[in-house]
Amino acid sequence: MKVSLTIAERISLFEALPQQGSILTLRTITALREQLAFTDKERQVWKIEQKETPQGLMMVWDFDFNKVEVEFDINDATKGLIYVSLEKLSNDGQLRMEMISLYEKFVEGKKSNEVVESVR
Repeated sequence: MKVSLTIAERISLFEALPQQGSILTLRTITALREQLAFTDKERQVWKIEQKETPQGLMMVWDFDFNKVEVEFDINDATKGLIYVSLEKLSNDGQLRMEMISLYEKFVEGKKSNEVVESVR
């Protein structure tokens, strides 16, 4: 599955993924984090950096992040993991506003069995 993600969506996806699970889940998450990580060129061109704010450490950048998208090729197993993670956050009432576009891209309009089967 090819999917275009904004910088904000990439950051939100990092936060949506589980921090614990089976070894297979953790290896899938590690590979996805590496795939979505900001390149040196992205950090330089978009002036991406971490800054200390009153709310804590935050990523900041110098551009209109809603319009800048990068295309990624997400395999079926990873897509299934993202689906399950976002669906769980929604069902638990933990989905945040900045994750809505991710939910729309990865969950809405998908058949649960079709996506979940790709995880097994």
